[in-house]
Amino acid sequence: MVPPNKVENFDAWTKTGSGTASLPVVTANDSTYAAPDGTFTADKVVFNVGAGTTAANESSIDSPSIVTVTGAAYTGSFRVMGSAGTQLMLRHVGGSSYGLITCSGLGIWDEVPGRTEIAGTTSSSMSIGIRQGLVGTINATATVWLWGAKLNPGPIAQTYHPQASKQGTI
Repeated sequence: MVPPNKVENFDAWTKTGSGTASLPVVTANDSTYAAPDGTFTADKVVFNVGAGTTAANESSIDSPSIVTVTGAAYTGSFRVMGSAGTQLMLRHVGGSSYGLITCSGLGIWDEVPGRTEIAGTTSSSMSIGIRQGLVGTINATATVWLWGAKLNPGPIAQTYHPQASKQGTI
């Protein structure tokens, strides 16, 4: 069994801005809101796809490469906070369809309970952001706080335990 992969520094993720979109802006350890554990270790991320309304317009962050077992199930989870109704897209090891996440509101940490996908290769990543045209048109911009991304082998999300320092390891 492959051990859980923790991704604790969203600033180390690859940033994508395609079509009319701009690259996401990440502020590590933002002090605006406390993370779920009471520390100021959540990262603020600003996504913006501009005026585009097709799948060519994407503003997203992708985790560093994660070692996976082809054909095995993995469950990706994290915490997110943003204005009520803000929507983001999520996908990971399957690399195909996206899941839609809707934020409850500022001051409320939503736990993305886990999206299970089957690994298509031995190297995968987790992707979070805005991409238009896949499930209709969603918000063109989003300012959110992210914390505790984790990819677990199997169909059940496991509890996130932060490490002593944020080194961007997975």
